Amino acid sequence: MKINGVALCFLTLCAFSALGDTKCLEVEPLTPQPANLRNFYVSNRGSDESKCTKESPCREVRRVLKGLRPGDTVHLGKGHYLGFDIDGIRGFKGSPVAFVAEGKDAFIDVTADRTEEGRNRDTIFITGSAHVILDGLNSERAFRAGLRIDNSQDITVRNGTFSDAKTWGIFCDHSRDVLLENNHVFGSKLEHGIYISDSSQRPTVRYNHLHDNAGCGLHMNGDLTNGPPGVINGGRIEGNIIHDNGVKGGAGINMDGVQDSLIANNILYNNHATGIVAFQQDAGDGPRNLKIINNTVVMAENGRQGFQILASTGKIFVRNNIFYHPTSRKAGMNIGKADLENIDSDYNLVDRYAIDEEIVMPAQWKEKFKKNEQHSLPIPDLKTVFVDPVGFNFALLPNSPAIGKGAAIPEVARTAKNDCRRTPTSIGAMD
Repeated sequence: MKINGVALCFLTLCAFSALGDTKCLEVEPLTPQPANLRNFYVSNRGSDESKCTKESPCREVRRVLKGLRPGDTVHLGKGHYLGFDIDGIRGFKGSPVAFVAEGKDAFIDVTADRTEEGRNRDTIFITGSAHVILDGLNSERAFRAGLRIDNSQDITVRNGTFSDAKTWGIFCDHSRDVLLENNHVFGSKLEHGIYISDSSQRPTVRYNHLHDNAGCGLHMNGDLTNGPPGVINGGRIEGNIIHDNGVKGGAGINMDGVQDSLIANNILYNNHATGIVAFQQDAGDGPRNLKIINNTVVMAENGRQGFQILASTGKIFVRNNIFYHPTSRKAGMNIGKADLENIDSDYNLVDRYAIDEEIVMPAQWKEKFKKNEQHSLPIPDLKTVFVDPVGFNFALLPNSPAIGKGAAIPEVARTAKNDCRRTPTSIGAMD
Protein backbone atom coordinates (compact mmCIF):
# COMPACT_ATOMS: atom_id res chain seq x y z
CA MET A 1 0.00 0.00 0.00
CA LYS A 2 1.34 3.46 -0.86
CA ILE A 3 0.18 6.85 0.42
CA ASN A 4 1.99 9.87 -1.05
CA GLY A 5 4.87 7.64 -1.99
CA VAL A 6 5.12 5.97 1.42
CA ALA A 7 5.03 2.17 1.22
CA LEU A 8 3.28 0.53 4.14
CA CYS A 9 4.28 -3.05 4.89
CA PHE A 10 5.21 -5.36 7.74
CA LEU A 11 7.73 -7.78 6.27
CA THR A 12 11.05 -6.19 7.28
CA LEU A 13 12.43 -5.67 10.73
CA CYS A 14 15.53 -3.72 11.64
CA ALA A 15 17.59 -5.26 14.41
CA PHE A 16 20.75 -4.05 16.09
CA SER A 17 23.60 -6.48 16.60
CA ALA A 18 25.87 -6.33 19.63
CA LEU A 19 28.32 -4.28 17.55
CA GLY A 20 25.68 -1.71 16.65
CA ASP A 21 25.35 -2.71 13.00
CA THR A 22 21.87 -2.46 11.53
CA LYS A 23 20.49 -5.48 9.68
CA CYS A 24 17.17 -6.08 7.95
CA LEU A 25 15.69 -9.48 8.75
CA GLU A 26 12.77 -11.15 7.03
CA VAL A 27 10.22 -12.01 9.71
CA GLU A 28 6.65 -13.22 9.99
CA PRO A 29 3.99 -10.48 10.22
CA LEU A 30 3.16 -9.61 13.82
CA THR A 31 -0.48 -10.63 13.26
CA PRO A 32 -0.41 -13.66 10.95
CA GLN A 33 -3.51 -15.27 9.54
CA PRO A 34 -4.75 -17.98 11.91
CA ALA A 35 -4.65 -21.64 11.11
CA ASN A 36 -8.17 -22.43 9.93
CA LEU A 37 -10.04 -25.07 11.92
CA ARG A 38 -13.50 -24.45 10.44
CA ASN A 39 -14.43 -22.17 7.53
CA PHE A 40 -17.75 -20.44 6.93
CA TYR A 41 -18.67 -18.44 3.84
CA VAL A 42 -20.98 -15.47 3.32
CA SER A 43 -21.90 -14.07 -0.08
CA ASN A 44 -24.52 -11.74 -1.51
CA ARG A 45 -25.49 -14.64 -3.78
CA GLY A 46 -26.06 -16.87 -0.73
CA SER A 47 -29.07 -17.75 1.40
CA ASP A 48 -29.44 -17.84 5.17
CA GLU A 49 -31.16 -21.19 4.75
CA SER A 50 -27.91 -22.70 3.47
CA LYS A 51 -25.04 -24.42 5.33
CA CYS A 52 -22.57 -21.50 4.98
CA THR A 53 -20.08 -23.60 3.01
CA LYS A 54 -18.02 -22.39 0.08
CA GLU A 55 -20.37 -24.17 -2.31
CA SER A 56 -23.51 -23.08 -0.46
CA PRO A 57 -22.77 -19.74 1.28
CA CYS A 58 -24.97 -17.83 3.72
CA ARG A 59 -26.33 -14.40 2.87
CA GLU A 60 -25.46 -12.56 6.10
CA VAL A 61 -22.64 -12.54 8.67
CA ARG A 62 -25.34 -12.59 11.37
CA ARG A 63 -26.25 -16.11 10.32
CA VAL A 64 -22.88 -17.62 11.33
CA LEU A 65 -22.21 -15.79 14.62
CA LYS A 66 -23.83 -18.28 16.96
CA GLY A 67 -21.55 -21.16 17.86
CA LEU A 68 -18.26 -19.79 16.51
CA ARG A 69 -15.26 -21.45 18.18
CA PRO A 70 -11.55 -20.62 18.49
CA GLY A 71 -9.84 -21.09 15.14
CA ASP A 72 -12.99 -20.50 13.04
CA THR A 73 -12.80 -18.19 10.02
CA VAL A 74 -15.73 -16.43 8.37
CA HIS A 75 -15.02 -15.49 4.74
CA LEU A 76 -16.89 -12.56 3.20
CA GLY A 77 -17.25 -12.27 -0.56
CA LYS A 78 -17.70 -9.08 -2.53
CA GLY A 79 -20.96 -7.32 -1.69
CA HIS A 80 -22.99 -5.51 0.96
CA TYR A 81 -24.03 -7.05 4.28
CA LEU A 82 -26.13 -6.08 7.29
CA GLY A 83 -24.35 -4.73 10.31
CA PHE A 84 -23.69 -7.24 13.08
CA ASP A 85 -22.66 -7.68 16.74
CA ILE A 86 -19.75 -9.84 17.87
CA ASP A 87 -20.96 -10.45 21.41
CA GLY A 88 -19.14 -12.84 23.73
CA ILE A 89 -17.14 -14.50 20.96
CA ARG A 90 -13.80 -15.62 22.35
CA GLY A 91 -10.88 -17.14 20.52
CA PHE A 92 -7.57 -18.11 22.07
CA LYS A 93 -4.06 -16.77 21.64
CA GLY A 94 -2.80 -18.38 18.44
CA SER A 95 -6.33 -19.55 17.61
CA PRO A 96 -8.49 -16.44 17.11
CA VAL A 97 -11.88 -16.14 15.50
CA ALA A 98 -11.40 -14.32 12.19
CA PHE A 99 -13.68 -12.42 9.80
CA VAL A 100 -11.81 -12.08 6.52
CA ALA A 101 -12.87 -10.29 3.35
CA GLU A 102 -11.97 -12.04 0.11
CA GLY A 103 -10.89 -8.92 -1.77
CA LYS A 104 -11.47 -5.23 -1.08
CA ASP A 105 -15.21 -4.90 -1.65
CA ALA A 106 -16.95 -6.39 1.38
CA PHE A 107 -19.11 -3.63 2.89
CA ILE A 108 -20.99 -3.73 6.18
CA ASP A 109 -23.87 -1.30 5.81
CA VAL A 110 -26.17 0.71 8.03
CA THR A 111 -29.66 -0.45 7.07
CA ALA A 112 -33.25 0.15 8.11
CA ASP A 113 -33.06 -2.27 11.04
CA ARG A 114 -30.01 -0.49 12.52
CA THR A 115 -31.46 2.86 13.48
CA GLU A 116 -29.65 5.71 15.17
CA GLU A 117 -31.96 5.47 18.17
CA GLY A 118 -31.68 1.71 18.52
CA ARG A 119 -29.01 -0.46 20.08
CA ASN A 120 -27.32 -1.00 16.72
CA ARG A 121 -26.17 2.56 16.13
CA ASP A 122 -22.62 1.25 15.47
CA THR A 123 -22.34 -0.73 12.23
CA ILE A 124 -20.01 -3.41 13.64
CA PHE A 125 -20.16 -3.81 17.43
CA ILE A 126 -17.63 -6.00 19.27
CA THR A 127 -18.36 -6.48 22.99
CA GLY A 128 -17.26 -8.91 25.67
CA SER A 129 -15.04 -10.70 23.17
CA ALA A 130 -11.40 -11.75 22.91
CA HIS A 131 -8.90 -12.81 20.25
CA VAL A 132 -10.97 -11.70 17.27
CA ILE A 133 -9.60 -10.52 13.91
CA LEU A 134 -11.38 -8.31 11.37
CA ASP A 135 -9.43 -8.23 8.11
CA GLY A 136 -10.49 -6.15 5.11
CA LEU A 137 -14.02 -5.22 6.20
CA ASN A 138 -15.40 -1.81 5.22
CA SER A 139 -18.07 0.49 6.65
CA GLU A 140 -19.58 3.62 5.13
CA ARG A 141 -21.90 6.29 6.59
CA ALA A 142 -22.42 4.73 10.01
CA PHE A 143 -25.09 6.25 12.23
CA ARG A 144 -22.47 6.63 14.98
CA ALA A 145 -19.28 4.50 14.68
CA GLY A 146 -18.28 2.33 11.77
CA LEU A 147 -16.78 -0.03 14.34
CA ARG A 148 -17.03 -0.05 18.15
CA ILE A 149 -14.83 -2.26 20.37
CA ASP A 150 -16.23 -2.43 23.91
CA ASN A 151 -14.97 -4.28 26.99
CA SER A 152 -12.91 -6.66 24.89
CA GLN A 153 -9.30 -7.78 24.60
CA ASP A 154 -6.85 -8.81 21.90
CA ILE A 155 -8.93 -7.49 19.02
CA THR A 156 -7.14 -6.93 15.69
CA VAL A 157 -8.61 -4.71 12.97
CA ARG A 158 -6.61 -4.38 9.78
CA ASN A 159 -6.88 -3.49 6.09
CA GLY A 160 -10.35 -1.93 6.47
CA THR A 161 -11.90 1.33 5.32
CA PHE A 162 -14.17 3.25 7.69
CA SER A 163 -15.55 6.32 5.99
CA ASP A 164 -18.04 9.13 6.50
CA ALA A 165 -19.34 7.97 9.88
CA LYS A 166 -21.55 10.40 11.72
CA THR A 167 -19.31 10.46 14.82
CA TRP A 168 -16.28 8.11 14.70
CA GLY A 169 -14.71 5.77 12.21
CA ILE A 170 -13.40 3.40 14.92
CA PHE A 171 -14.30 3.77 18.61
CA CYS A 172 -12.73 1.70 21.40
CA ASP A 173 -13.70 1.77 25.09
CA HIS A 174 -12.69 -0.21 28.20
CA SER A 175 -10.62 -2.63 26.12
CA ARG A 176 -7.03 -3.83 26.16
CA ASP A 177 -4.42 -5.00 23.69
CA VAL A 178 -6.31 -3.74 20.65
CA LEU A 179 -4.33 -3.61 17.39
CA LEU A 180 -5.47 -1.27 14.60
CA GLU A 181 -3.21 -1.55 11.57
CA ASN A 182 -3.23 -0.51 7.93
CA ASN A 183 -6.76 0.93 8.01
CA HIS A 184 -8.09 3.90 6.03
CA VAL A 185 -10.30 6.08 8.23
CA PHE A 186 -11.71 9.34 6.94
CA GLY A 187 -14.68 11.70 6.78
CA SER A 188 -16.00 11.41 10.36
CA LYS A 189 -18.50 14.25 10.47
CA LEU A 190 -18.76 15.19 14.15
CA GLU A 191 -15.62 13.92 15.84
CA HIS A 192 -12.61 11.67 15.29
CA GLY A 193 -11.21 9.12 12.89
CA ILE A 194 -10.02 6.72 15.61
CA TYR A 195 -10.99 7.23 19.26
CA ILE A 196 -9.34 5.15 22.01
CA SER A 197 -11.18 5.90 25.26
CA ASP A 198 -12.07 4.97 28.84
CA SER A 199 -8.87 3.53 30.31
CA SER A 200 -8.23 1.22 27.37
CA GLN A 201 -4.78 -0.29 27.87
CA ARG A 202 -1.87 -1.09 25.54
CA PRO A 203 -3.43 -0.03 22.24
CA THR A 204 -1.32 -0.31 19.10
CA VAL A 205 -2.26 2.04 16.24
CA ARG A 206 0.11 1.68 13.30
CA TYR A 207 0.33 2.30 9.56
CA ASN A 208 -3.17 3.77 9.32
CA HIS A 209 -4.20 6.60 6.99
CA LEU A 210 -6.38 9.09 8.92
CA HIS A 211 -7.66 12.19 7.16
CA ASP A 212 -10.47 14.70 6.75
CA ASN A 213 -12.08 13.92 10.09
CA ALA A 214 -13.86 16.86 11.74
CA GLY A 215 -12.07 16.34 15.06
CA CYS A 216 -8.87 14.41 15.67
CA GLY A 217 -7.20 11.96 13.37
CA LEU A 218 -6.47 9.87 16.50
CA HIS A 219 -7.89 10.78 19.92
CA MET A 220 -6.83 8.94 23.08
CA ASN A 221 -8.61 9.81 26.32
CA GLY A 222 -8.29 8.02 29.67
CA ASP A 223 -11.53 9.69 30.83
CA LEU A 224 -11.80 9.20 34.59
CA THR A 225 -15.51 10.06 34.52
CA ASN A 226 -16.19 6.59 33.10
CA GLY A 227 -14.22 4.77 35.80
CA PRO A 228 -10.67 4.39 37.10
CA PRO A 229 -7.78 4.44 36.46
CA GLY A 230 -8.60 7.14 33.92
CA VAL A 231 -5.31 6.79 32.02
CA ILE A 232 -4.12 4.89 28.95
CA ASN A 233 -0.83 3.03 29.34
CA GLY A 234 1.46 1.12 27.01
CA GLY A 235 0.35 2.59 23.70
CA ARG A 236 2.35 2.29 20.47
CA ILE A 237 1.42 4.87 17.84
CA GLU A 238 3.66 4.24 14.83
CA GLY A 239 3.91 4.92 11.13
CA ASN A 240 0.52 6.59 10.68
CA ILE A 241 -0.17 9.19 7.99
CA ILE A 242 -2.48 11.84 9.44
CA HIS A 243 -3.61 14.92 7.54
CA ASP A 244 -6.40 17.45 6.97
CA ASN A 245 -8.14 16.77 10.28
CA GLY A 246 -9.36 19.13 12.97
CA VAL A 247 -11.65 21.72 11.41
CA LYS A 248 -13.72 21.38 14.62
CA GLY A 249 -10.67 21.22 16.92
CA GLY A 250 -8.57 18.52 18.52
CA ALA A 251 -5.25 17.37 17.05
CA GLY A 252 -3.73 15.01 14.56
CA ILE A 253 -2.69 12.88 17.56
CA ASN A 254 -4.55 14.01 20.70
CA MET A 255 -3.56 12.39 24.03
CA ASP A 256 -5.44 13.11 27.27
CA GLY A 257 -3.91 11.10 30.11
CA VAL A 258 -1.63 8.89 28.00
CA GLN A 259 1.41 7.41 29.78
CA ASP A 260 4.28 4.97 29.18
CA SER A 261 3.76 5.07 25.43
CA LEU A 262 5.75 5.39 22.19
CA ILE A 263 4.76 7.83 19.44
CA ALA A 264 7.14 7.28 16.52
CA ASN A 265 7.50 7.59 12.75
CA ASN A 266 4.18 9.34 12.22
CA ILE A 267 3.74 11.82 9.37
CA LEU A 268 1.30 14.65 10.09
CA TYR A 269 0.58 17.46 7.66
CA ASN A 270 -2.03 20.10 6.92
CA ASN A 271 -3.95 19.48 10.15
CA HIS A 272 -6.07 22.44 11.20
CA ALA A 273 -5.94 22.14 14.99
CA THR A 274 -2.79 20.94 16.87
CA GLY A 275 -0.30 18.43 15.47
CA ILE A 276 0.73 16.13 18.36
CA VAL A 277 -0.40 17.09 21.88
CA ALA A 278 -0.28 15.43 25.31
CA PHE A 279 -2.20 16.95 28.24
CA GLN A 280 -4.68 16.27 31.05
CA GLN A 281 -8.32 17.32 30.87
CA ASP A 282 -10.77 14.43 31.41
CA ALA A 283 -8.13 11.88 32.41
CA GLY A 284 -7.16 10.87 35.94
CA ASP A 285 -3.51 11.93 35.52
CA GLY A 286 -1.31 13.86 33.13
CA PRO A 287 1.12 12.62 30.49
CA ARG A 288 4.36 10.98 31.60
CA ASN A 289 6.97 8.55 30.31
CA LEU A 290 6.14 9.36 26.71
CA LYS A 291 8.67 8.82 23.94
CA ILE A 292 8.09 11.14 20.97
CA ILE A 293 10.61 9.99 18.35
CA ASN A 294 11.22 10.54 14.61
CA ASN A 295 7.90 12.15 13.76
CA THR A 296 7.39 14.66 10.94
CA VAL A 297 4.82 17.39 11.67
CA VAL A 298 4.08 20.15 9.15
CA MET A 299 1.10 22.26 10.11
CA ALA A 300 -1.59 23.99 8.04
CA GLU A 301 -1.44 27.79 8.12
CA ASN A 302 -4.61 27.96 10.23
CA GLY A 303 -3.43 25.20 12.58
CA ARG A 304 -2.30 25.52 16.18
CA GLN A 305 1.12 24.46 17.51
CA GLY A 306 2.92 21.56 15.86
CA PHE A 307 3.82 19.76 19.10
CA GLN A 308 2.57 20.59 22.58
CA ILE A 309 3.03 19.28 26.13
CA LEU A 310 0.81 20.54 28.97
CA ALA A 311 0.03 19.33 32.52
CA SER A 312 2.69 16.62 32.45
CA THR A 313 3.31 14.55 35.59
CA GLY A 314 6.57 12.90 34.56
CA LYS A 315 9.35 12.77 32.00
CA ILE A 316 8.69 13.34 28.30
CA PHE A 317 11.48 12.13 25.98
CA VAL A 318 11.60 13.91 22.58
CA ARG A 319 14.14 13.07 19.84
CA ASN A 320 14.66 13.30 16.08
CA ASN A 321 11.41 15.08 15.21
CA ILE A 322 10.64 17.71 12.59
CA PHE A 323 8.16 20.31 13.90
CA TYR A 324 7.19 23.11 11.53
CA HIS A 325 4.51 25.80 11.43
CA PRO A 326 4.27 28.04 8.35
CA THR A 327 3.22 31.20 10.22
CA SER A 328 5.49 33.24 12.48
CA ARG A 329 2.86 33.69 15.19
CA LYS A 330 2.79 29.95 15.93
CA ALA A 331 5.53 27.50 16.86
CA GLY A 332 6.58 24.05 15.82
CA MET A 333 7.01 23.18 19.49
CA ASN A 334 5.12 24.62 22.49
CA ILE A 335 5.83 23.63 26.11
CA GLY A 336 3.87 24.73 29.14
CA LYS A 337 6.00 26.71 31.59
CA ALA A 338 5.18 24.22 34.35
CA ASP A 339 6.33 21.37 32.08
CA LEU A 340 9.86 22.58 31.33
CA GLU A 341 11.43 20.42 34.05
CA ASN A 342 9.81 17.28 32.64
CA ILE A 343 10.99 17.74 29.05
CA ASP A 344 14.08 15.90 27.79
CA SER A 345 14.26 17.09 24.20
CA ASP A 346 17.08 17.27 21.65
CA TYR A 347 18.20 16.44 18.09
CA ASN A 348 15.07 17.92 16.53
CA LEU A 349 14.51 20.18 13.54
CA VAL A 350 12.28 23.05 14.75
CA ASP A 351 11.33 26.41 13.28
CA ARG A 352 10.32 28.15 16.52
CA TYR A 353 9.71 27.23 20.14
CA ALA A 354 7.11 28.64 22.51
CA ILE A 355 6.50 28.63 26.25
CA ASP A 356 2.79 28.90 26.99
CA GLU A 357 2.47 30.04 23.34
CA GLU A 358 4.98 32.89 23.73
CA ILE A 359 7.43 32.54 20.83
CA VAL A 360 11.11 31.84 21.50
CA MET A 361 13.50 31.57 18.55
CA PRO A 362 15.98 28.63 18.47
CA ALA A 363 19.08 30.68 19.34
CA GLN A 364 17.30 32.29 22.31
CA TRP A 365 16.06 28.90 23.49
CA LYS A 366 19.53 27.34 23.44
CA GLU A 367 20.92 30.24 25.43
CA LYS A 368 18.17 30.29 28.04
CA PHE A 369 17.32 26.57 28.40
CA LYS A 370 20.65 24.82 28.20
CA LYS A 371 19.47 21.34 29.17
CA ASN A 372 17.35 20.97 26.04
CA GLU A 373 17.74 21.34 22.26
CA GLN A 374 21.51 21.88 22.26
CA HIS A 375 21.90 19.62 19.19
CA SER A 376 18.65 20.67 17.55
CA LEU A 377 18.66 22.66 14.33
CA PRO A 378 16.46 25.41 12.87
CA ILE A 379 14.44 24.90 9.69
CA PRO A 380 15.69 27.35 7.04
CA ASP A 381 13.06 26.49 4.39
CA LEU A 382 10.99 23.34 3.86
CA LYS A 383 12.25 23.18 0.26
CA THR A 384 15.75 22.57 1.61
CA VAL A 385 14.53 19.74 3.84
CA PHE A 386 12.01 17.65 1.85
CA VAL A 387 11.81 16.32 -1.70
CA ASP A 388 8.45 18.02 -2.38
CA PRO A 389 6.73 19.63 0.63
CA VAL A 390 4.11 21.26 -1.61
CA GLY A 391 3.15 17.84 -2.93
CA PHE A 392 3.41 16.32 0.59
CA ASN A 393 6.40 14.13 -0.20
CA PHE A 394 8.34 14.29 3.06
CA ALA A 395 11.30 12.14 2.05
CA LEU A 396 14.55 13.97 2.86
CA LEU A 397 16.63 15.59 0.15
CA PRO A 398 20.17 14.18 -0.18
CA ASN A 399 21.60 17.42 1.25
CA SER A 400 18.79 18.01 3.76
CA PRO A 401 19.92 19.47 7.11
CA ALA A 402 18.12 16.54 8.75
CA ILE A 403 20.35 13.87 7.14
CA GLY A 404 22.56 12.14 9.69
CA LYS A 405 21.86 14.70 12.44
CA GLY A 406 19.68 12.60 14.73
CA ALA A 407 20.38 10.51 17.83
CA ALA A 408 20.49 6.71 17.49
CA ILE A 409 17.41 5.26 19.21
CA PRO A 410 17.51 1.42 18.96
CA GLU A 411 13.79 0.93 19.62
CA VAL A 412 12.94 3.08 16.58
CA ALA A 413 15.24 1.31 14.13
CA ARG A 414 12.76 1.50 11.23
CA THR A 415 11.40 4.44 9.25
CA ALA A 416 7.79 5.29 8.35
CA LYS A 417 8.37 3.21 5.17
CA ASN A 418 9.37 0.26 7.38
CA ASP A 419 12.91 0.42 5.99
CA CYS A 420 15.99 0.20 8.18
CA ARG A 421 17.20 3.62 9.26
CA ARG A 422 20.37 4.92 7.72
CA THR A 423 23.52 5.30 9.82
CA PRO A 424 24.10 7.86 11.23
CA THR A 425 20.48 8.46 12.15
CA SER A 426 18.49 11.17 10.39
CA ILE A 427 15.77 13.41 11.80
CA GLY A 428 12.12 12.89 10.81
CA ALA A 429 9.92 9.95 9.95
CA MET A 430 11.07 9.02 6.46
CA ASP A 431 14.84 8.35 6.30
